[in-house]
Amino acid sequence: MDAKKYVGENGRISCEFIFDEYNGNNYQSDLKNWIAYQERRTEENPEDLSYKFLDLKHYPIIPYQTFKDEVVRLFGMCLTQMIKNDSQLVKGDKLNIQIKLLSVKASEDYFNYDEDSSNPEVACFTGPGGWFLQHLVSQWIYLKRIDYRNVERFFTERIRLHYGYQEKEYSFANKYEKNFKGLPGIAHTYCLKYLYASVFYLKEDGLKDFIVKTRDFGAFEIRPNAIEAYSSHIAHLAELTSKYAKTYYESYLGEGNVTAESETSIGRVICTIIAMHISKTQGRNYTVVVKSQEFKNTDITSFDALFASQYAQKIIIKDFHPKVITETIDTLKNIDQPIIFLKVYEEACKSLGVSNKNIALTATQFYSLVRKAISTAEVYYASKMTEKGFDGTVMKS
Repeated sequence: MDAKKYVGENGRISCEFIFDEYNGNNYQSDLKNWIAYQERRTEENPEDLSYKFLDLKHYPIIPYQTFKDEVVRLFGMCLTQMIKNDSQLVKGDKLNIQIKLLSVKASEDYFNYDEDSSNPEVACFTGPGGWFLQHLVSQWIYLKRIDYRNVERFFTERIRLHYGYQEKEYSFANKYEKNFKGLPGIAHTYCLKYLYASVFYLKEDGLKDFIVKTRDFGAFEIRPNAIEAYSSHIAHLAELTSKYAKTYYESYLGEGNVTAESETSIGRVICTIIAMHISKTQGRNYTVVVKSQEFKNTDITSFDALFASQYAQKIIIKDFHPKVITETIDTLKNIDQPIIFLKVYEEACKSLGVSNKNIALTATQFYSLVRKAISTAEVYYASKMTEKGFDGTVMKS
């Protein structure tokens, strides 16, 4: 195995980078693309590849071995500082992290927590080598600084995610799965588990992402077409009668989807809309950005029209009052049942004048999908049993 390890805090923390799937050729390709971007960038495409523009006159080549040495050392320094800033990031005697680098675009969205490989002793992640080139190595080599703020924000949440999985603080199985084990047809309704899981993670992961954004720039993105897409995906999920439901869920709603249509992103949008409602109840203003134009919330005559997918591809909500953020987070943290989360969301939409056609999912719609999933599965598997000479009527509720 091609790996390098950092050990700090007298052995209390360690981080091992694994380079088996990120060799010299992969690195040189990323470096070449990064330098080409620095040399050709214009304001017409400022978000290309999620790179940051350093605006230097020369970009000497950084050897692969230098990258390997520096990424381990620099991330180790960041990790040590993160622990000093938040001692709760180490639970127990040690924190051990492994990061397997991959050759993909340098976007943080490609980072995955490997739940199957992780255990209470080790947190395992996969992610793009180009991300570390962007945020750590290139900035240190060329500018003698690093993008610590972004590294801290991103990996602090990933470490907490690890503890969440290991301690089952956000465990779907422990908190929610027991609620539907006795439903008719559950043994054959593969999609039902994932319907409930998506609602569960709308709240759990959506709130976590909302909190991250409040610590970052405090600007919250809403993409109406993504809300519409999520509604379509979860409705289709309820129609699936095979084990493909798991693949579909993970690809279009769960962790396999890193777009604005995922349950994490839509959950964050729901939290944002609830914050908009709380702002209204507190009598406080915030800013709405549409097509590069800024408005006060009081200038918007119809949020329902604003959320219509054909009107604006992206809406930015920002400048929430700190008391609004605090009340939003406290309110949502105290919600134990995801269905209650949907009902609070519905109430917020009603307050803002947003109609059901522009809502991602209501509690009523969810329960309708559950009934549809059970009914579809009962009919499907009854026919399969009958084809094989068994009594398919036992599948009927």
